[in-house]
Amino acid sequence: MANPKLVGGKFKNCPDGWGCRIVNDNLIRAFNLEDSGIEVFNHGFGETLATSMAAAYENEEPWFGYYWGPTPPLGMTKRQKLFNVQIPLALPHIMAGVNQTIMMSLAMVVIASLVTAPGLGVLVLRGIRSLELGVVLLSGLGIVLLALILDRVTKAALDRINVSQSR
Repeated sequence: MANPKLVGGKFKNCPDGWGCRIVNDNLIRAFNLEDSGIEVFNHGFGETLATSMAAAYENEEPWFGYYWGPTPPLGMTKRQKLFNVQIPLALPHIMAGVNQTIMMSLAMVVIASLVTAPGLGVLVLRGIRSLELGVVLLSGLGIVLLALILDRVTKAALDRINVSQSR
């Protein structure tokens, strides 16, 4: 290409596994884009590809790439953009926050039992007060097992979200 700046200097490539990625990789080699001063940017997710296209459209900047269905990113309403792009990109962070909130609440059960709150912490406190090591260990083990189970459940939910986003 004589002037790569006309197209923004970057070629926006599709994520791995997409049909357009195969086409794009062949076009990149056929037109020798990387040697002509154009950087090839490989998007990891379809959402980032669509977001880059929508942002370039809104900012009236050049967008150079090959994408089979460009109309949804270009014609999204604010609600569609929120639910189809922004929330899916934020979900891993939201799920990490949910996980940390659950872990913190389980860490607080013993402290909450000090102010007569019911729950597993009461057993730990009762065992500490009466010096019954077995009660303390069993109730503490129950809290730890509950924390492990809830941690694995939220991580599995996060993995399912990540897998569905990578398609």
